[in-house]
Parts: sequence; structure tokens; C-alpha cells
Amino acid sequence: NYTLNLVLRDVSARGYLEGRFRVSLNNTVVLVVDGPTASRGISVPVPYGRYVLTVAPIDAAENVYATPSPMTVGIFSDTNLTVRLSRRVYTLTVAVVNDIEERLGNALVWASDPTVGLELASAYTDDAGMLRLSVPAGVTLIRVTKGGYLEYEETLRVDKDATLAVQLKPTIVTLLGRFVHIIALAVVAVAIVIIALKIRAKLVERLVAPEEVF
Repeated sequence: NYTLNLVLRDVSARGYLEGRFRVSLNNTVVLVVDGPTASRGISVPVPYGRYVLTVAPIDAAENVYATPSPMTVGIFSDTNLTVRLSRRVYTLTVAVVNDIEERLGNALVWASDPTVGLELASAYTDDAGMLRLSVPAGVTLIRVTKGGYLEYEETLRVDKDATLAVQLKPTIVTLLGRFVHIIALAVVAVAIVIIALKIRAKLVERLVAPEEVF
């Protein structure tokens, strides 16, 4: 027997392996291994010969990784082999509105990997408050920012095409800005009332003033 030293590599932007994988030689399963172990390397005793090697993601990993094509491998001595795995890429549609359901254009949306802190994609919403991001499968942190609103964060697992509805909460300044015209009208109305009361007081004062005695 010889030793097949096998390493699995995640070649996506995320760069780390997750999930479980089935390793087969000539359609015979030789082991099932988890991502972290496979990325460090595994050793499999294999008799002399030529084999078709298949590595397949299983369980939840099926939605994360594309299955690589089978490889023909000749084991005529101890052999080192690296299999590269690509993550599936999904479309995340984001719709951004404010607290009164107005669509918010020009909001900046980031998608990043919370494990390694790597930005995966970013874009601004259109006039309808919409955008689409292409995101490699996996746990993803979504951040949304726009001037006049509090920052929004949500962590989700991307394993299929999905839509995320985001509602941004306004800052105090934005809330005050909405009612500034009402406040201005109220101030003007109060001023008018005060002036009217002063005029009335003057008129009353003149009407009730005592007649001058000669």
C-alpha cells in the first residue's frame, strides 16, 4: 500500500472550508471528513493502481460547494494531492425602506464574512431602494448605511437565492426635519395669536380709558 495525502482547499473569497465531504475511490467511499480536518490534510492508505477520485460535499455543504469533477489518479508511490472546491454563488436581493415605508435610494449595502472580516460585495440601492449582490455561499454579515438613518446589521446564512427586506430607523435630526414645516407654522400661528392679543388689549385699553376732565 501507498499513502495518498489529500488536502481540500476552498478557493472562494472566504478561503476556509466548512461542512462535510465524502471521498471516494472508484465509486467506493473511503472516508467522510469535515472541512477543517480536510483543509489540514488527511492520509489514506491505497493499494498500487489507478483510481478515479471523487470528492463530494454532503448534507448542508451540498448547498455551499459545487461538486468538483472526478479526477484520475495513479498511485504508484506515496502521493500528495490537492482538490480545490468552489463555493456556489447566490443572488441576494436587498430592499431598503425607512420607518414609514418610503423606498430609500443611494443606501450603501455591504456583505462581508464575519469569520474572517472580509468584504464580499457592496453596492448602492437604486431609486427604488433595490439592489442585487452576488455572494458566495456561507454565513454573511449584511450592513446597510445611509445619511440620516441608524446603521442596520443582520447576519444570515446564504445557501440559496434570497430576498432581504431592510427597514432603516431615522436619527433624531431626520425626525425633526420631517416636522420642521409644521413647527414653523405653529410658531407663526402662535406669533399671530400673541400679536392679535396685544392689539386687542390696546383697543380695550383705549375704549375703557376715563374721559379727560376739564
